[in-house]
Amino acid sequence: MRYMIKRFGDMSVPSALKGLEQWCRFKGEEVVVLTNILRHEANTGYEVEEVVRVSKVNGTTVRNLAHLAVLVEEGGKEEEGDGKEEKWCVFEFDGLKDKIVLASSRIARTTAEVCEQNKIPQAQCLGGEVGKEVGATR
Repeated sequence: MRYMIKRFGDMSVPSALKGLEQWCRFKGEEVVVLTNILRHEANTGYEVEEVVRVSKVNGTTVRNLAHLAVLVEEGGKEEEGDGKEEKWCVFEFDGLKDKIVLASSRIARTTAEVCEQNKIPQAQCLGGEVGKEVGATR
């Protein structure tokens, strides 16, 4: 919240929305930001020092939170090695060179473990089926 106040000033609802609208690249876009990383062995070494915008997943521009969920569920890029093919989910952020790369095969299990460790009742609450929202598909 301190970052948002520093970046956009008064955090009344109209002011906050106006500030986020400045980040929108196209009509109907919802800005998706990463504000914190909940610790787990799968994301050891990743840190976020300020609020960053999630710009792409596996090279596809993120349009909204529902679209992000679809992109993650679709899986990632395949890499070959040691006779196995692993899929990776690559997250890119505006203004950062660093990317977050997670093994796609572990995302669902890791999400469940992180939710349990942090007493989060469910991983998603999007108010409808993922992918059914306007603009949520590729």
